[in-house]
Amino acid sequence: MIGREDLICASDAEAIELATKFTDKHEVEVWHGDRFVTKLARQKPSMNNLRPSSYKEDAQG
Repeated sequence: MIGREDLICASDAEAIELATKFTDKHEVEVWHGDRFVTKLARQKPSMNNLRPSSYKEDAQG
């Protein structure tokens, strides 16, 4: 285990949705106390997410 982040959620679905924000660096396991819910695979960032926010596409065309 690399680390742990405690989340307070109303449902498993909400916990899974919130846990996906951690999948950019490693896979994530979602637990409800001692009950295993699911494992989320690591998601590689898309090229669109790697662009600086000040990037502007050329307006030619």
